[in-house]
Amino acid sequence: WFAECYARCERRLFPATVAERELLDAISWDVLERGVVRVTAVRGAGLPAKDKGGTSDPYLKISLHDVVRRSKVVKKSLNPEWNETLEFKGRLCDLIGKPNAPRLMKVAAWDHDGHFDLDDSLGRAMVDLEPILRSKEPADFVVPLMQRGEGQQGIIDLKVHWLTREELKAEEAAKAAAPSPTSAKKMGRSDASRQTQPASSRQASESSESQRESSAP
Repeated sequence: WFAECYARCERRLFPATVAERELLDAISWDVLERGVVRVTAVRGAGLPAKDKGGTSDPYLKISLHDVVRRSKVVKKSLNPEWNETLEFKGRLCDLIGKPNAPRLMKVAAWDHDGHFDLDDSLGRAMVDLEPILRSKEPADFVVPLMQRGEGQQGIIDLKVHWLTREELKAEEAAKAAAPSPTSAKKMGRSDASRQTQPASSRQASESSESQRESSAP
């Protein structure tokens, strides 16, 4: 463990190339920082048909090093809408690789046939994650899927964002502070019941409240 940390610190302090040094200087957080790479699979377009009916049942496999995440299956579509977020948690250096290695995320689209060993490939792509290393803002990627010997096989729309542990804590705190949908609905019903209450009833309740206040010591 000590040797590994020492080697990483050495590579950070003494980068091997000018490009590597410029990239490390541009990164606004430590590569040993823990957090999450959040990948949103938005949609696909123009995917190849692999089923007899002229459609496919596409899903995605997205990989960062040895970690693989799988999206849901969209039935009978060549233009699927996933709108699904997949998360890769860990240290940035473990998720994106060594400082002198390409920052690549693997994307593979598959047609679901019911048995994983029989699923048909719809194309593959490699996504360069360097934009999210240079900015804390989410990055949009329109990724062309390629198939060996067949050329482009459609496109995939992705959103990628790196969030540090502190940013995740702030996000969770904001969610906890926000009112839940059920409480908001109850408040809305309460306000509506007050507005629909007859004028005579409101006047009677207001007069009773004023009498209680005047009789109070």
